[in-house]
Amino acid sequence: PSERVATQLSLLLTNIARFDFPARAEGLLEGLAGAAHWGSPHPPHARLRALKALRRVLAGLATKRFVLETPQPGQAVDLRALSAAIGAERELFKRKVADVFGPLRELFCHHAEAFLRQEPGWDMHALFAKAAITGVAEQLALVPTGDALPAGTDQLLQVAHGLLGAVQSGTPRGGPSPPENPALWNEAGGRVAERVARALIAALDHYAVPFAEYLPHFLQLFVAGALVGGPAAAVRAMRPKRRVLVVRFIAKALLCPFYRPEWVEAPVPMAVPQEQRQAALQAKARAAAAQRALESLLSGASGQAALLTEAVVAKYVALSPEELAEWRDDPESYARAMDVESGPDADTPRCIGVGLLLCMLERGGEPVAQALIGLAARLQSV
Repeated sequence: PSERVATQLSLLLTNIARFDFPARAEGLLEGLAGAAHWGSPHPPHARLRALKALRRVLAGLATKRFVLETPQPGQAVDLRALSAAIGAERELFKRKVADVFGPLRELFCHHAEAFLRQEPGWDMHALFAKAAITGVAEQLALVPTGDALPAGTDQLLQVAHGLLGAVQSGTPRGGPSPPENPALWNEAGGRVAERVARALIAALDHYAVPFAEYLPHFLQLFVAGALVGGPAAAVRAMRPKRRVLVVRFIAKALLCPFYRPEWVEAPVPMAVPQEQRQAALQAKARAAAAQRALESLLSGASGQAALLTEAVVAKYVALSPEELAEWRDDPESYARAMDVESGPDADTPRCIGVGLLLCMLERGGEPVAQALIGLAARLQSV
């Protein structure tokens, strides 16, 4: 079957879901998830198309419209009944969307592990893992509760952490090391890593407090493993989208209001009912882990602020050797290209890197400012 036809069919399903799910198509999501499962009778390419269709449907449900039948002319409108019907459909919608997290988690973990072990067909496993984790990112944004991550998230984050670490080091798990085809394996892994970063950002955006206990592990991975520990050439060799998402995750963590001392250390009023007070204290204890990790990241005493500042400037903001050569050859053309790249709506590594520096200055204050001043002084003396 044509890939173009499959794409058009998935877009048709997306439009149907916007209006008819869940009232008239209650089993749509679970049907697609079942068709994508590795135990289904369909061939791999058909299972992958079902998974991509599920991902598109979840993305389309972000603009879901709840439609009710209008009364016949002359009939009285029962507003209470209409309100109850809308409420019931919304609850069904939330339940059905929440239920699809489990199958998506299983698909991602199964195929990501197979990719890391370089099992036969690892390139197809990478495509499945990429589509599944993209679906997770869309699902997390659809029905966020903010109180607790969906059941099984711990397993998903463990596999995601392992995959990111393996891709950053270029070392598969359990298979031949290095990969039999390093370029293809690293390219496929990098694309999966992009989607993993998107899912992590979705978890941070919509489940900030329950995600706080996992934040230090991913900060360590992105900062020490990629930004600070990775060579400048290796960081620049990443796809621009991946470079942007790595830095965006760090910036969003720095800006998150729940990870700031003003929220973590604020007292819970005694007048609050005991059950709610206990829940608030537990939430603050969780968020404190993220706050401590971010404070350590921007600490002047430990030298982390200086290391991160220098890494961002050198690997995101400074001109690469290729850009420097282009500027020397034709300064005017390069300046015009930079104007487009640095526009207000630009989503490029350099603009995101500058944004991270601003977030670090706002959150870290003097240690970050001193690190920037020291770096500028060293560069001027070279």
